[in-house]
Amino acid sequence: MSSYTSILHTLCIPAVALTCSVSLAAPTDKLSSDIVELSAELSHRYYGHPQWPNLYNYLTKIQSTGNPSWRDARGNSLLEYCMQELPDCNARLVHRILLIGVTPNPAERTGKLTPLHRAAQANDYRMALRLLAFGAKADIKDNKGRTPAQLTNHPQLKALLRQAKPQELTSAEALAAWKKAVNGDVAAMAEVAGYYNDDTGLHSTYMSQWCKDEQGADVDELEKIAWLEQAAAKGHSQAQFNLGLRMLYGRGMQQNESRAYALIIAAQKQGNEDATEFLKENPIPDNISIAPSL
Repeated sequence: MSSYTSILHTLCIPAVALTCSVSLAAPTDKLSSDIVELSAELSHRYYGHPQWPNLYNYLTKIQSTGNPSWRDARGNSLLEYCMQELPDCNARLVHRILLIGVTPNPAERTGKLTPLHRAAQANDYRMALRLLAFGAKADIKDNKGRTPAQLTNHPQLKALLRQAKPQELTSAEALAAWKKAVNGDVAAMAEVAGYYNDDTGLHSTYMSQWCKDEQGADVDELEKIAWLEQAAAKGHSQAQFNLGLRMLYGRGMQQNESRAYALIIAAQKQGNEDATEFLKENPIPDNISIAPSL
């Protein structure tokens, strides 16, 4: 895909409050595609906010340098900036940032708090779970010698951080898949998603009810989708197909037909039989413009 036009288009609409004269390099198609997705999310949430120029600067620097963990003059990555400065920086947004490859284990110049420390301070189980899923380390200490588990007063979150794995993955097979997944094994990512099954697989009523009561969401459903997104982003064809179906019908996530068909086509190109059969039976409607290739 041509990232020069698409990312500028995403970042600069409407182009009334920000001068968009930056020429963006395209170090890799994959990074460009990920930044387009992230920029759409950030502009939807924060365009017109005082923080938007800083966000735009992060995005252009990451794009031009090819370094997802690019740091500003204060030494903060985009992940750190979002968790410190942005209102409503939730687990969904952090997940989207981590998908471009930002390290989850930076330490700030002042305080040496990692993002996992900050999630613990906020008693945000969902945020901590997402950070751990991308390889965040629960044993890093701040300049006062405190681990993230020592900064939360919520018993479920404290248990999560002490174990560095979710309590709901109780079987040996599930835990083995989790360990491989957080270390980047793509097939294991798709396998972990399968443990968060709506009907026949694992369902943690205890943890889900806590998240519904205190954080307004079903953790099992959100985790399933999040793991599918991680696996799909790394090219796992079945994850691409499954995520595409969810996105096509708006099941557990916002409906986006263009993006959905792009995911299903990507799976088909890898020889995925489910995707091939689906496209035979459900041809792409003429009024659907396919999103940029993955």
